Formats: sequence, structure tokens, C-alpha cells
Amino acid sequence: MQGFQLYSKQTALQIAASSGKVKLLKILIEAGGNVNHKAMWNMTPLIEAAAYGHAKCVSLLLRAEAKTNVRDRLGRTPLELAVDNEHSAVIRLLLDAEGVL
Repeated sequence: MQGFQLYSKQTALQIAASSGKVKLLKILIEAGGNVNHKAMWNMTPLIEAAAYGHAKCVSLLLRAEAKTNVRDRLGRTPLELAVDNEHSAVIRLLLDAEGVL
């Protein structure tokens, strides 16, 4: 899906994931949005949703086969960011997912 990108290389899907917009995220995934797109600093939609504690977004991304073993520019995984920010619901989702480092 070609589409909107900011200077930071964020797609609309990433913005929806990072801001907890579940309905919009679902629409963008169904439209073929790339759930593994890397923006600046290697941020993926899953990394952003996990860091901000958006459990419903994390769940949608996992069902859409978002990669869980990705790392941001500082080497942090979605699970590490969820732990650092004490997002227990997200931690449970990521631990249940396959491929968590």
C-alpha cells in the first residue's frame, strides 16, 4: 500500500498504532498496510504500540503477523519497551506470541 509518510518515514498505520486508534489501525491493516514498516530509528508499528501500552493495537498487529523480534535503533524489542514502561497487558500479549526474544 503506497501512502502517506511523514518526514520521519511514519506511515498512517504507524501513527494509528502509536496513538491507540484501534478502528483506524484495523482499516489500514485490512487495506494492506505494512505492519512491519520501519520508520526512523527502526520504529515499527508494534514497537510503538508496545511502548505506549496500546494493548488492543498490539493484539491487532500480532494477528496481522507483525514481527515481534525487531529492535529499535537502541536495540530494544517491543517486549523490553513494554516492560520498561510497565504495560502489563502488552507484556502478556507479547509473551504469548511466538518469536519473542
